[in-house]
Amino acid sequence: MNYAYWRKCDFQVHTPRDPNWKGQRPVGENDDLNGSPATMDDVNRERQEWANEFVIMCSIRGLEVIAVTDHHEMVMVPFIKRAISDRKLEDPDFDLWFLPGMELTCHGGVQCLIIFDADLSDEWLSEAQSKLGIIKPAQKEKAKQGPAVTQLGHHYPDVAAVLDKVDELKGRYIVVPNVSDGGQHTVLKNGAHADFARMPYVGSYLDNGQNINNLGGKAKRRLSGKENDRGSRYVYPLPTSDSRTADFKNLGKNDCWMKMASPTAEAVRQAYLGHRSRISLHPPVLTSVSITAVRVSGSDIFQKLI
Repeated sequence: MNYAYWRKCDFQVHTPRDPNWKGQRPVGENDDLNGSPATMDDVNRERQEWANEFVIMCSIRGLEVIAVTDHHEMVMVPFIKRAISDRKLEDPDFDLWFLPGMELTCHGGVQCLIIFDADLSDEWLSEAQSKLGIIKPAQKEKAKQGPAVTQLGHHYPDVAAVLDKVDELKGRYIVVPNVSDGGQHTVLKNGAHADFARMPYVGSYLDNGQNINNLGGKAKRRLSGKENDRGSRYVYPLPTSDSRTADFKNLGKNDCWMKMASPTAEAVRQAYLGHRSRISLHPPVLTSVSITAVRVSGSDIFQKLI
């Protein structure tokens, strides 16, 4: 049985493939590299070096579960998985859960994160992209950065219905809309109440620097479930770092802890549903007293269970 426990999390992290990345990037194929065109061996080597550094920084920042969410792509996922695997071989106590994901720009320019189970295979991650209308060859995977941001044809409340047509994807992902206070990508903007009311999602996220405590009154009301035109359920807004710089200055600075039993979308969903006891903006205080053993006598039933 897996037991839920607190893990420091950051669920919106970008890589050098992000079009809005600031700072140095690993080379792309045929880029100049010391006077010669870079080969794919060079590309893969530099990407792995970046992933190794990234995993080290996650450890330094105390992160225990991360989601990497580049725009419509997951090019860097294999490199990060390998970096974590190699680190665990060096240090068996190293403990970092990695959830692959994407940032989606849906119809009308509003954005969502989609986060998958840690163990969902590459073929089903690719199938999810295909179902959403993401054309992998158009992602220019050999280049040092991804293409400019484009919009998907789907309205964000419909993303889950599209993916659930594939049995192997059902229950293996969670969609989390952007509810940041201000900006063009938030689903809380004026006139967007109908889509918000009909969306099937249980949680949301905020960009860097925002959390439930510093949101404006209008945003809080629209998340509260008390505005009739936006539905009757409360939608908790999870803070994220939106890390996308070479110096990792924002990575893990969102100060968020989530109580999870496994590196799965379902564990994230359960945390959203029970946010009062499963999400914290402060380091959780753990009890100093714990049960280490139980001895039962005088009961045949319990004796058989032990």
